[in-house]
Amino acid sequence: MAGELRRVLSELERNGCRPIVAVSHPRSGTHLCIDTLRLNFAECDAPKRWFEPADRLYLSLDHICGMDRSRAARLVRQVMGRAPRPIVKTHALPDLSLAFERGVDRVDPELGEWLRHRATWLYVYRDGRDTLCSFHRFWNIVQADAPVGLSQFLRQRDRGVSRVRAWADHVESWLMRPDIYGIKMEELLTGPGAIMSGLAEKLGLAWKENQWVRPPPGSRAFLCRLKRRIVRRPASTAILPASAHDHAIAWREGFTPADRAFFNHESDDLIIKLGYEESNQWAQPIPNEPPAARAVCCAKA
Repeated sequence: MAGELRRVLSELERNGCRPIVAVSHPRSGTHLCIDTLRLNFAECDAPKRWFEPADRLYLSLDHICGMDRSRAARLVRQVMGRAPRPIVKTHALPDLSLAFERGVDRVDPELGEWLRHRATWLYVYRDGRDTLCSFHRFWNIVQADAPVGLSQFLRQRDRGVSRVRAWADHVESWLMRPDIYGIKMEELLTGPGAIMSGLAEKLGLAWKENQWVRPPPGSRAFLCRLKRRIVRRPASTAILPASAHDHAIAWREGFTPADRAFFNHESDDLIIKLGYEESNQWAQPIPNEPPAARAVCCAKA
């Protein structure tokens, strides 16, 4: 892809393309961020072609890593050439190696270096307890033949560490970078205010507070999914579970006392540093607390 990609990137640069890279740990509000950008900043509003899937409204770095090189270069040109500030999505680590069961795959070094110099980088994060409950649900859908309970999932090894530690490492390693603008998912949900003003300033884009558009929740309904495929500017790109019966367990119901202690130990007070708790009291046993289910699996689709 090297020669062809180099030509594509040179073309995009001549046209003034300045991408916005939305980075996150899976299930942390990536698509909420993508859709907030699309719906509120005209420069990010890149229409797709008729009947193209919604993932043509942004470029997924993780997805193109598994593509034929020529096809990947064409997709970079196609998607990133549609808007002055196209949106790029990734769950990669700061060195742009792909995490989460993707082996040693890595974003193309030339593309990664170009993005480092041309793009604005955002990192979307969420309460890790909610993140991992949602990731557990998603994982059991993908691994439908071998679902695992939440307690087991938290302790599974990912790149040599527990999933809790992997989440904490991902968040901390990105937020410590000076070029990263951190966005709390919960603040995107509660309203514009400071978060949208900060985004507009960081991106250098105009934003009208009285016209803020909140991304709608995705829908599994057939007509909604059909409309998303047909229209050129669907309101949501959210990735939904395969069935209405698939839902994440709330951490307060799903975590056992041992899970709370494990998460607290493995995350090394990151929940407090991010402002989700004021102390470690949340991880302490609650008097007369009923035991939570230790192995709750998501229903199969």
